[in-house]
Amino acid sequence: MRAVRAEAPRARAASTASDATRRRLVIDVGSPAFVQALDDAFVAIMIEKAPAVTTWRALLAVKGVDMVQFGPADYSMSVDWPAVGAPRSWRAQRRMIKTALALGIAPRVEISRPEQPSPTSTWA
Repeated sequence: MRAVRAEAPRARAASTASDATRRRLVIDVGSPAFVQALDDAFVAIMIEKAPAVTTWRALLAVKGVDMVQFGPADYSMSVDWPAVGAPRSWRAQRRMIKTALALGIAPRVEISRPEQPSPTSTWA
């Protein structure tokens, strides 16, 4: 969150990151409008590696996270499972969705086919 928010006392969460990258893209860096734009930014995180799955409760508890998405392909590779649709990967995704919903964070899910049930269907 510190990398997203402005380094300003009145911002939601002060940043300790440099604004060097932002300066190249925005003319009015440091202006009240710039600080407000950073404060209003929508923050989404992707859970796709084994360490993120084992610590997602802590990651989702970070104040300011608006949305989370599970990455089944990268997760399956990170735990050396050959198939993206492995039941263990599906269960991990559903646990992450349940945790996100319990914390009031919107889960983003993708389906491959229109007839495929959404992983959120039993949690909504």
